[in-house]
Amino acid sequence: MAEKCMIPEVSPERLAELAKRIRPVVRFPFLGKCYIRSVGDLCHEVYLNNPMPARPAWNIKPLADITTYHTPDRGYGPWDDFFGPTVAEVLAQIPAELLNRVVAFEILDDDEEPHPPNGNGLQVATTRLYARKW
Repeated sequence: MAEKCMIPEVSPERLAELAKRIRPVVRFPFLGKCYIRSVGDLCHEVYLNNPMPARPAWNIKPLADITTYHTPDRGYGPWDDFFGPTVAEVLAQIPAELLNRVVAFEILDDDEEPHPPNGNGLQVATTRLYARKW
């Protein structure tokens, strides 16, 4: 039987509010973990495509690892389902009990482990949530 999961719907206003205080971080060679520059379209832009570092993310500490679900970024053929996480998908899946403490998130990427679709066609990832160090 297919695994049942959905990406919750969140209003554009709520997404904009969350995106102001919860930022994506990415690990860059030679720079380490950095916040990335703002993403234009929270709902459709794959934020891992050519992210630009904004500043080091030295003031955060791990809070929790959660499982997140993502719609594949459709390529030009049936074989081109790339890993396509959006900021909106992650923000919508942060547990309510952690929302007040989360200030950043990072999708943990392992080149050895692809993000295969589950029974609903969504890609599965582990996302680390961060809180402020102090």
